[in-house]
Amino acid sequence: MCISLFAPCQPIRIVYGSESVWLLAPSGVPEIVADVLVQNEDTKPIEDLICVVPQQMFHEDGTNDRRTVYEDITADLINPSSPFSGGEIYEVIDGTPLRLRLTLPDPTDPTRDITYDGTYHGNNLVHSFSDSPEHKVIMNQRMFAAFRIRLVAPIQPDESRWLRLHLRCLTGPQENRAGFALAKAWLLNDLGMSFHVSGPTKVRYDIDKNLRVMRHGLVVGRNSDPKAGEVLADLDSLYTDLIQNGATHPSTAVQISDWRTRFFKHPMESFVVMQSEGAVRTVGAQPNYVKRQGHNAYYEWATGDLQVPVLPQNTEQGYFSIRFMTRYVPWLHKTTTLLAIGAIILSVVSIIVVMLSG
Repeated sequence: MCISLFAPCQPIRIVYGSESVWLLAPSGVPEIVADVLVQNEDTKPIEDLICVVPQQMFHEDGTNDRRTVYEDITADLINPSSPFSGGEIYEVIDGTPLRLRLTLPDPTDPTRDITYDGTYHGNNLVHSFSDSPEHKVIMNQRMFAAFRIRLVAPIQPDESRWLRLHLRCLTGPQENRAGFALAKAWLLNDLGMSFHVSGPTKVRYDIDKNLRVMRHGLVVGRNSDPKAGEVLADLDSLYTDLIQNGATHPSTAVQISDWRTRFFKHPMESFVVMQSEGAVRTVGAQPNYVKRQGHNAYYEWATGDLQVPVLPQNTEQGYFSIRFMTRYVPWLHKTTTLLAIGAIILSVVSIIVVMLSG
């Protein structure tokens, strides 16, 4: 988890990023909503952005899965009652185009506020980075998905633009149980889960390494596997388009000022054995609370120049890892449920005894 956002062959700055993750019961699969303020640091307009998420999003044959979601919901930013706003309220500033302003405590000085201000255009188009089923199969095998965001209006030089993205994946916990295994774990109250989260910068490097590892395996096994040559050709074309001409191109640069990653606790138990490394820090008491939401406990981490002013050795902003464990307790195994069932059984037995004795 943790999405990575970049403009192929162009420099951008993530002025502000807020990634909220809800874990769906009982599988622990994530639903992700990311609010991002992107500043164009190039001399040319930006027409497309690429979003990468390190989870499976397609069927094994490369077709779309009805359970997944990848969409632009930027229009939702101005909805004051949106369930995805996480307590943050955007001030709408009239003009052409509209501007949105978000005011938050300054990470460098909690006694002051900091304002994030940018233009607003809804109805951006999100679709798979590649329409090739073979490319989607490769993405699925290497546990990631990539999407292209066609901007309804280009981001001009020095302009900052708000986006809200919504994604729902097929995987999440490292155990990745599904079907019979998930049903069995539900019945046995054995739904413990461990999560590994990579920061937005680390995700870009990871997919590069991930595809190169796959390529090495195909080259080694090419003589014994008649299909290896075809897969290798598909892999090379995907690597060229996504990595060489995108994620790792010398002109592709992503500077991060302020990026927050928060996981909402409900419907899981408290997070335990939490570890982090790299350019990241915890935010708040863990868990923190949002007053505007019913299920309001969340855990938050942050990266960026404003969040981690002194970088760990040999790293950069946005390059981090987080690990934590949690579990889901089905209603059948909750103490209150068992007590309620026991009370109902006792009541029925009492009624039957009274009827028989009468």
